[in-house]
Order: sequence, then C-alpha cells, then structure tokens
Amino acid sequence: MARVNKHKLTQKQLDDLFAQLSKLLSSSSDKNVHAFLDRLLGPEERIMLAKRLATVVLLEQNYSYNQIADILHISVSTASNVNRRLKTDDVRKTVNIIKKSKNSYSDIMDLLESILTVGGIMPSRAGLDRYRGIPR
Repeated sequence: MARVNKHKLTQKQLDDLFAQLSKLLSSSSDKNVHAFLDRLLGPEERIMLAKRLATVVLLEQNYSYNQIADILHISVSTASNVNRRLKTDDVRKTVNIIKKSKNSYSDIMDLLESILTVGGIMPSRAGLDRYRGIPR
C-alpha cells in the first residue's frame, strides 16, 4: 500500500496538481504517456493502477467479486470497494471515458481474456462458442 505523508495538501492544491497532470497527459502522445508513467510510478503503483482499471472493466462485464479476485489476484473486499466507488458519479464518468474509446476498451478486454486463458494456452472461460458466434 502506498504511504501518504502526514502533512496534507489543501484540496485546492490537490485539484491544481491533478489538473496539471491531466493537462500534461492529455497533450502527450501514447508513447510519451507510457514513458512518463513508467518513470513517475513505482512498480507497486503501476500494478495497483492496472489492477484497479481491470477491476472496473470486469465489474462492467458483470463478473462477480470472487471471479475478479481470482483473475486479478486481489481480495474480494478490494473488488467490492472498487464497485462501491463505481456507483459514484465521478467514477462513472471515468468508466464512460474508457468506454468511449472502443479500441482501448476492446484492447483491455483482449488483454484480460489473455490473462484468463494463460496467454491462449487454456480454453476461454466463456467457452469456445464465444469465438464461433454460436449461442451457448
């Protein structure tokens, strides 16, 4: 878990910092954003953000907390907490942004499918019919 210094910033200071970060990331190319985040975040922070994003996507696909915990190796309570946050307007807006970029959302789903099938070695949990267009 990330540690936060006991000397807190004001809400305005935090808002200003996030606004600057958002402006910086939105004006950069994908390659630059990746490099920036790679240098800025430690390994644990990158893992946490990636798993949180994957949790949001899996919740949107109606996976259960137990399934998400099993797939992403997180606790059931973490999946539940992310779901509780999903019900707030702020997080809902984030989900809508992710879904607007159909390619990115599709890429995330493909990556999660690869994780679920151990890189394609195991059959899909959804069954082979998923790929044949045959209803189960």
